[in-house]
Amino acid sequence: MILNGKGQLKRKGFVYNINTKGSAIRDGRYKLILGNPGIPSGWIPPYMESRDGPPIQQSTWLFDLKNDPFERRDLSRWKAHVVRRLRKKVFELAKKSVPNIHRRIDNRGNPDNFGGVYASGWC
Repeated sequence: MILNGKGQLKRKGFVYNINTKGSAIRDGRYKLILGNPGIPSGWIPPYMESRDGPPIQQSTWLFDLKNDPFERRDLSRWKAHVVRRLRKKVFELAKKSVPNIHRRIDNRGNPDNFGGVYASGWC
């Protein structure tokens, strides 16, 4: 959480990612995850935490980060109005976003070619 020294959030919203495979957005205290959140690297989906969690096929999660900073309790079934509002925001942002450009890896800049350090060649 980003604080300004007075215990107040500087940021009210944050876009984690928006694409066709998965999106995540934060607005105030809520975080919405759509699609496949990927393999956990520190974050463990609720369904892996307990038998009471959502089914593995679930594609929408909503967390109240103020009361659940470790994202353990999915609220998407109980806070449908928040899910609708944030989903609308994700889709509006997606319309304005520029698609990712995925290019092949170019090994010409590999640090192994420059004694283990990156070198741009211009300075």
